[in-house]
Amino acid sequence: MVGILAAEDRRTRAGPSASFRCYIGTMSPRPPALVLISRALIVLAIESALLAWGLGGFHALVSSPRAWALIAIWGVAGVTLVLMRPARGQDVARAEKDPMAMVALAVIPLAIPGVAAWGGRLGVWPLPALLGWLGVALSALGLALRVAAMRQLGVRFSPLLALQREHALETTGWYARV
Repeated sequence: MVGILAAEDRRTRAGPSASFRCYIGTMSPRPPALVLISRALIVLAIESALLAWGLGGFHALVSSPRAWALIAIWGVAGVTLVLMRPARGQDVARAEKDPMAMVALAVIPLAIPGVAAWGGRLGVWPLPALLGWLGVALSALGLALRVAAMRQLGVRFSPLLALQREHALETTGWYARV
């Protein structure tokens, strides 16, 4: 009901031409921070289980400093993202809705660390320790860049291609360099 009233309020304030606007998502009441953090920790547990599988078990996971570093990085990034909640209701003129893209965005990042660890354990692609730590550092850098970019865009962020009404090109911060 709140989402409908908010949409009606936006239409009323924006005038009659706004009645044809398409809003993706709803601005439902935000769950408590504890619920959001619990969700992030559940995802972290799944990521950790996949990494443990790749490394050869729970004992291999807890005895690997790189695994601990990755888990810490994933945990910080996950909690930051759920508390920031960048993807919200958007005023979209046109959107490419591809359910397979969302599946890929969820499955590939979850699978890569476990599969890479599994391949390393089997000797398919043995890496020197320094290269492994470089991978951890690149993971941290990539997640930090992603979080910063999503934070800068705020409610304008969308994981899929979408053209928003009254679209403005972002030319400050990270986007000034891209």
